[in-house]
Amino acid sequence: MSKKTGSAKARNSAARLFAVQAVYQSIALGKRPMALVQEYLTHNVGIDLAQDGDVFEMVSPDETLFKSIMAGVDARGDELHTFIKLYLPNFDDKELLLKAILVCGAYEILAHTDLDKALVISEYIHVTKAFYDGSESKLVNAVLDKVNA
Repeated sequence: MSKKTGSAKARNSAARLFAVQAVYQSIALGKRPMALVQEYLTHNVGIDLAQDGDVFEMVSPDETLFKSIMAGVDARGDELHTFIKLYLPNFDDKELLLKAILVCGAYEILAHTDLDKALVISEYIHVTKAFYDGSESKLVNAVLDKVNA
């Protein structure tokens, strides 16, 4: 596996996708998100994604952004869950992947006030569309839009 470089935007997008996947795995396995950081950076960088018979080359994630999201979700997980439940009372009943998307997005909006909120929301809508074909992206948009830094 080789590391594939790309634009800063592509590397940031890859970092967000990695973070969502790692947070999903942490929820599913009952592990702390930071426990998975090195595993993802060691074993998942350079792996291409396949969807509906098409192969997508993944660029290497921006490691700083990936680690930042993972550390933030690890440190503020309970707070983020409580915050999201204000806008999505049935959050606990949602699929684990959707929870991971919302938690990562909410963390970035709250912690990275230097980033344009609309850009962050757009990135997580794209992540959502990578996994879902239905209205889930509209739900992500609506919930994250209510999150204020």
